[in-house]
Amino acid sequence: VLVVDASGSMNETVGDTQKLLLAKRAILALRPALGAGDRIGVVAFAGKAQVVSPLVPMDDWDALRRRLLALQAGGGTRITPAIQAALDLLPPAPGPAGDAVRHVLVLSDGRSEDFDVSRLVAAARERSASLSAVATGADARGDLFGALARETGGRLYAGADLAHLAETFLADLARARGEGLRETPRDARWAARAPVWQSAPPPLAPVPAYNPTRPKDGADVHWVTAPVESEPDAAPLLATWRRGLGKVAAMPWPAGDAAEDWLAGPAAVQRFRPLLAWLAPASPPRTWSARLVRRGSAWEVRVEESAEAIGTSAAPFTARLLDGGAAEPKTVTLEQVRPGVHEAATGPVGPAGGMVVVSRDGEADGVRLAAPALPPAEVLHLGVDGQRLEDIVRAGGGQVHASVATFREAIRWIETRGYRPVGLDLVWAAGAAVLALAALRLAGKA
Repeated sequence: VLVVDASGSMNETVGDTQKLLLAKRAILALRPALGAGDRIGVVAFAGKAQVVSPLVPMDDWDALRRRLLALQAGGGTRITPAIQAALDLLPPAPGPAGDAVRHVLVLSDGRSEDFDVSRLVAAARERSASLSAVATGADARGDLFGALARETGGRLYAGADLAHLAETFLADLARARGEGLRETPRDARWAARAPVWQSAPPPLAPVPAYNPTRPKDGADVHWVTAPVESEPDAAPLLATWRRGLGKVAAMPWPAGDAAEDWLAGPAAVQRFRPLLAWLAPASPPRTWSARLVRRGSAWEVRVEESAEAIGTSAAPFTARLLDGGAAEPKTVTLEQVRPGVHEAATGPVGPAGGMVVVSRDGEADGVRLAAPALPPAEVLHLGVDGQRLEDIVRAGGGQVHASVATFREAIRWIETRGYRPVGLDLVWAAGAAVLALAALRLAGKA
């Protein structure tokens, strides 16, 4: 719940902008940071408290916005009834909100005619709510606001710049949720080394601050904070996972502010070199290639191994169909149809337009194939009849490539079998002919 000072002093300006308008903008700037499960309310105060909006879900944001923009400033300043009204909007703990975060943020630029800290602290604890305050004016009671924030687990933003009020509101929202950095040094320890580190890892130094976030589902967590009495749950300091065709490493702590033993010397090399090597893109496979083959009205993915690789592994090849709307990519297993040749029906190809073929011995090697049914964006942009182009290419036993990467892969596949990509020579020859004709016309000879 946002508690906004709407007394007469909020009619004053910062630069050319009214203080109350800056407060309204800061509240509206919270919208992108709020999710479908969040609820927000607004209470304004001058001589008395006014509930601008009760707690509403994000579906009612437009109604809240209209009521907020209609708010006018004028009158005295009574803070205690306003904060009490905000707390009354929150359900009693534990209530139907369960483990939801209950938080109140107060904005005021002046002194209050009443300020009952002990009463408000008791009311906040009854609701299991935290209270933060933005005290901006020279007359604001930073001492009382500070006591209120300190006793309820909130924060005091004394002397905050109203011109950057939105940033303050967003930072407080993140902190109330347990997001953002906690500037408290913590010991770090190893949770797991695989799949990044294969040998015994080096010891970890303390970190200067950390973000008490949660690891992504399916992520491998390598470094965590050592538990302490106030926070027995470990927070991740390094996690890695696969995303699509790539890899991700997340370090939710300020590594740039870490002690020298984190960033220099042999221990740093031992810590970070394996991580960088793991993140590096894998080299294309050298012993096999993959392509799409049309069989009647259906498509199949085919893998062909080099002669020296045939029979070296018993594990099958797999093809992962890329579907942007699917939580997990569909995987098909290729069957060996003859020595060194493996095939499988692809099924429908999703909107992401392609698939990844993975080697039999793990995930070190892979090839991405473009979807045959989707014309490249360049074709559509140039107004080319994609279906006619595809019919022509298919009649010649070729393939329409939706990316430079898949075209290069096809060229590599041809070259490894001793064929020269004559089509490229024809393209260059045609281009040279066009340029020659243009030059002759300019010279008046054609």
